[in-house]
Formats: sequence, structure tokens, C-alpha cells
Amino acid sequence: MKSTSEPRTIAVVIATGIASVVTQLVLIREFLSQFQGNEIVIALILFSWLTLGGLGTLLARPTAGSRLATLQALYWLSLALVLFSALTLFGARLLRDLVFTRGASVGFYPTFVYIAAVTAPYALLIGFLLPLSLFVLRNQRADYPGALVCIRDNACEYCGTAIPGMWTGCARTGLRV
Repeated sequence: MKSTSEPRTIAVVIATGIASVVTQLVLIREFLSQFQGNEIVIALILFSWLTLGGLGTLLARPTAGSRLATLQALYWLSLALVLFSALTLFGARLLRDLVFTRGASVGFYPTFVYIAAVTAPYALLIGFLLPLSLFVLRNQRADYPGALVCIRDNACEYCGTAIPGMWTGCARTGLRV
């Protein structure tokens, strides 16, 4: 039997999937423009994003049976995600000139540290939210399949890559948004 809050939790998963890929694409464009279109920057962003997202997932593990795995906590953290996305984008744009000399060519390691530091709050929270949503769903229904949460998240990440045709992309995947 479906819980009444299950559709709301799934909506958070859908929104998180779309938001994560949209933010990542905008960050890639922003960092590429700041670091003179260097392709290594794309690799550094993806590496930072995946590593920090994995760390966020690892940090979510202790919440599996705890009191933090509630729908209310999931909602508040999702709202924080919205704030972090804006702060991450503004930070990427505005902090570079404060950290580095304007017009200077920045080396590999400073670029990596800068990208990791700017993306860390958002990527950690993105990594934390997906398992937390699974824990919330499992608190409502103990046999909830984890693969279903990942499938919905990945389908919505696909939708987020085609923002102009986002709803069309979701329709093609058979996903009800």
C-alpha cells in the first residue's frame, strides 16, 4: 500500500535529479569561461562532482535508521539545495577574481582546489539527498526498492540535460512529472 507522502518524496527525487544536472551544466559553462576553455577543467569538475557526491552518499549512511530520515528533514534539505545552487553559481562567478590575480593563467592544482571548494557544498548535499530520500521511503514502506529511486533520479537527470525540451524528454522516458 502506498503511503500518502510517497508521491511527495518521489517529487523531491525528481526535482533533485533535474536540479543536479542543470546546475552541473551551468557550472561547467561558467568554469570553462573563467579558465579559458580548458578541457581539463571539465574533467576536474566531473571528478570533484562525483567524488564529493560519493562522499555525501557515504555521509548519508548513518541516517538509515535514525530520526533524521523524515520527510520534513528531506524537505528542508531540499530547500537548502536550492539555496546552495544559487550560492554555488554566484561563488563560481564572483570568487575567482578574489582568489586569483585577474588575467593570470592559473595552474592545475589551484584550479582543482578552487573548483572542489566552490562545488563542495552543493555536491555533498546532492550526494546526501538521494540516499536520504530512499531512507524516508523505506521508513514509510520497508520493502521499497532502492533501484526505483535511482532509476527515477537518472531519468530526471536525462530530462535536465534537455532543458528546452525537458518535459518532452520526461514524456519519452515515460516519467510522470
